Amino acid sequence: MPRDESVLQRMSAGAASNGALPVASLHVSGSTDRFVPTSSTEQLSRHFGVAEMFTHEGGHGIPSGAAFRNAVKGFVALHAQGHVPADTTSDGARRDELLGGGGGVAGGAGKEEA
Repeated sequence: MPRDESVLQRMSAGAASNGALPVASLHVSGSTDRFVPTSSTEQLSRHFGVAEMFTHEGGHGIPSGAAFRNAVKGFVALHAQGHVPADTTSDGARRDELLGGGGGVAGGAGKEEA
């Protein structure tokens, strides 16, 4: 979530009047993050038209394991092709394939691997 409340208020007002921001976004959250809770990251993700969540078991940092790398590669590949899923809350077969089986993306919990 933005630290400046006015930014969140403007985002919320824009989303309410014009719909979600027309930008694909990948939101990363650590289940043990003491600075930004996963619930805040999920709330922020709802302001985007196409939002994917990757939740890892760590804290406030970007993971470097295979699960995360595959999720990022899949997200980039999916959107580089210009594909925008019609339903961003369910995992379609093609989306799962491009996102490496969906492990940790679109609301699931990502398991870090070496």
